[in-house]
Amino acid sequence: MPLIVLKGLRGGVGTTSTAIALARQFNQQNKEVLIIDNCTENILSFYFPAQQKNTTLSQALLAETPIEESIFYYRPHYQVLPFGLVNMKDNLLLQLSFSAKQHLTHFLTTFIQLHPDAIILMDLQHTQDTLFASWIEKADIFFTVSMAESNCHIRLNQHTFTENEYVLINQFRATSQIHQDFYQFWQTTPFPLCPVVLHRDEASLEACASRLPLYDYRANCMLVEEISQLAQWCFSLFKRKEGQS
Repeated sequence: MPLIVLKGLRGGVGTTSTAIALARQFNQQNKEVLIIDNCTENILSFYFPAQQKNTTLSQALLAETPIEESIFYYRPHYQVLPFGLVNMKDNLLLQLSFSAKQHLTHFLTTFIQLHPDAIILMDLQHTQDTLFASWIEKADIFFTVSMAESNCHIRLNQHTFTENEYVLINQFRATSQIHQDFYQFWQTTPFPLCPVVLHRDEASLEACASRLPLYDYRANCMLVEEISQLAQWCFSLFKRKEGQS
């Protein structure tokens, strides 16, 4: 059961759209996927307006009801578990709740047993979180999604990297001198850069406005090709880990 965690170094770097596009690429290659949201602003659900269920992950955790009832199928073998819109009070309650963590762990353990070949992607909020903290340690690949700009540069220099963590550069503009400068400089640092760089593509913005995963909006755009390369790179890491186990 490969596990991929994506977490933005800050808000607005495109973590959710990247997670959705990567999950769709795995699905296009005949892999079963489950994408789990951990955003209290419920951004993931925006891309799937027609598939909403009556409950969400946060509601199931708060009420201690079966989490699997909150999952919906976007297409065959592509499952989505939205977090739901949560106010500050309920979010704090979830962060402090030991039973919520147990409930989540039980669900994930059961899901992995029932779907041992599925790829799980977790789209985590960039702020501090305790609900999913233990799963970051279990991730086969942990992407810290960043942009090649000064804000992320400052944060990366104060960031403590964990095992299996990679900096995934998103929304890169080849025509931007500052983007090029930061990227070239980062290549001289110990930052664990993912070798695949995702360029800024208007198709991604249009897909968001159309409320569709990128592949289903425009399968022949440049960014879809880069997401495909990212998926292949992930597969190579999975095989390497299998060989080591």
